[in-house]
Amino acid sequence: MTTITLTPRATRWWRWPLLLVSFPLSSLAASLLLGPVTSVTVALLAGALVGLALGITSALALGTPWRRWVPLTVIGLALGTLAVVVVPAVAPIVQGLVLALAQAAARPPLRALIWVPLATAAWAIAWLISWVVAISDEPGFVTFGASGALFFTLVMFVVKRVTR
Repeated sequence: MTTITLTPRATRWWRWPLLLVSFPLSSLAASLLLGPVTSVTVALLAGALVGLALGITSALALGTPWRRWVPLTVIGLALGTLAVVVVPAVAPIVQGLVLALAQAAARPPLRALIWVPLATAAWAIAWLISWVVAISDEPGFVTFGASGALFFTLVMFVVKRVTR
């Protein structure tokens, strides 16, 4: 009789596709429930909803402690999404920065001094990729689309690989 044992590495592969799809699916759900992000109230609610999904899936993928990571991701993305309404021209940078600063308080996989600029840049580039590939630059979205999510997930995957 042959016994097959799966290494922890082999059983965790599904976490990355889950993170990847959580960006467009949670943003779509927020859009369907709340409409486009055009007011402060919708920005906070939609950001919190998407932040919850991304907090859970990114904690799973990155192996960060849930207790702090998830609530700080919710708060960071809710506050960061206000930029979509207040300063739409630089919203991706502001949103990424506010989210990265919040997550920096939750023990990210890299030191905060590295995490904040890296996560902010990856977030802004992911938005840029999505604008070029698929979505318009009109305000109203909480996160970038699938093309940007692929880039951001790959960056996080590399971060996780480097920090093991």
